[in-house]
Order: sequence, then C-alpha cells, then structure tokens
Amino acid sequence: MKIFLTLFFILFSVKAYSSDNLEKAIYAYDNNDYKKAFELSTLACNDDKEADACFMLGVMYRTGQYVSKDYEKAFDYYKKSCKLDNFTGCNNVGVMYENGDGVKKNYKKSAKFYENACNNNELKGCINLASLYINGYGVKKDNKKSLSLYLKSCNGGEYDGCIKLAKFYQTGNIVKKDYFKSSSLYKVACDNGNLEGCYYLANNYYDGYGVKQDYIKSAELYLTTCNGDYSSGCFQLAFSYENAKGVEKDLKSALFYYGKSCELKNQHGCNEYTRLNAILNNENKQ
Repeated sequence: MKIFLTLFFILFSVKAYSSDNLEKAIYAYDNNDYKKAFELSTLACNDDKEADACFMLGVMYRTGQYVSKDYEKAFDYYKKSCKLDNFTGCNNVGVMYENGDGVKKNYKKSAKFYENACNNNELKGCINLASLYINGYGVKKDNKKSLSLYLKSCNGGEYDGCIKLAKFYQTGNIVKKDYFKSSSLYKVACDNGNLEGCYYLANNYYDGYGVKQDYIKSAELYLTTCNGDYSSGCFQLAFSYENAKGVEKDLKSALFYYGKSCELKNQHGCNEYTRLNAILNNENKQ
C-alpha cells in the first residue's frame, strides 16, 4: 500500500509569508467549512501561486470534500503544487502514477516524482521509491538502494521506514536475518508512537526473538496497540488473557478484547469471540 499524504501534513507548516487567501483557506478547512476552503484555496492557488493551496485542492478533489471526487483534477492540482515546490504533492503525484488514478499508470514517472520528493526530504517519497526498487517497477531492481532509502526515511523520523527495514532483518529477505536489529528498529518506531512497531516488538518479546522472552512486556505492548485501535494487538491481548501469558488468566477480559478486535474488522477476533462466548454461556448454564 502506497503512502499517500493528505492535508493534515500541511496544516502546521504554512510559510510565514503565506498569502491571506491561503491562511483563511486553511482556517476554513480546519473548521470544516469546505465550501469556503475550496473557494479561497482556488484563489490562492491560481492567483497567488501558493503551492499549499494547490495541494489542498488536490486533497479535496481526491477525497470528495465539497466537490465531487475527481482523480484527474486531483492529479492536476497535486502536480501543480509539486511544480511550486510542495514536495508532498510530488509524492502524491507519484502515488497516482503508480496506481493509475486520474492518469495512465506509469512506473517510470512514478519513480521520478518519488525521487524528487525524497531528495527534498519528503521521506514518504523515499519509502515509496524503495518499494519500486524492491520490485523493479520503473527502475532497475536494486535491493541495496531500497535498503538505503528505508534507512534514510527511518533516520529522518519517518518510522514506517524503520518497520520496513526491520521486516527484512526479521525474515532474512535481502539481508542476513538478525532479530536483534529487527527488534531494535521496531523499538525505535514504537518509542515514537508507531503502533505497528509496538505490535511487532510485542511479538518478538512473546517469542524471544532478538530480546529476552518476556510475556509481561509483550502483553503491555499489546495493550498499548489495542488502546490505539490496532486490531491485531487487541487479538493478541485477548489470547494472552485466555492463556495467562504475561497477565492473569481472565476469560471475561479475553472475550472483551476478542470483541474489540472484531469491532475493528479483525475476522479472527470475531471467530474467537463467538467460540469463547459460547464456552462462557455454557458454563453459566451449568
């Protein structure tokens, strides 16, 4: 899944010398007045040549806020924002070329826009470009290049890059298997609020991969992820309660967390909720 950036990422990065139209447009957007936001961002993009305003229009056309969804117009506005040096827009142009949304699919052009974004420190562009190098889409397959791009994104604070890199060390795909490195990278992501990183770190604590096996620590991390609505974390926490792994056995808590994982669209959670609920109901009848 490609990393697609939305308006949230520009709301707090407006230039000190932004036009009045842009500032008012972002204020309107932030207050859910999409009609006014659209009108003002159109002025700011077309008249004031504000890159962030063009980006905003791209978001609105892509998501259907106030206007009907129109991927072609979204693509045009993202591309215009990119030309005006909004490198988040460049990343999004790359995504649309890769997916064929609003434009004919073209991996070479996708790679070009990702590279432009990455070279200008839009680190999600680095992650997306790395994926192309892994698969040889639009560029010559180059595993070393992909690893260096994931590392750049990770070191720059884009923690999805840390997770991508960690998974290679976890599986031994491309690089030599190294659970210590994978756990260390998952921890970097987790410590910076990335729930996926916390989840995979919890798994390693559970299995004792790269860290000393610690069921208590794994349960704590599963709870962290579940509190953030990470469905797999809820499922594993439920399993921990059912099987007394790091927590005291508690079937009611297990049922609760299986149920929560189900509510979060985890089918395994739904199945286990049904199974355990039947067991508890039978016990209550006896």
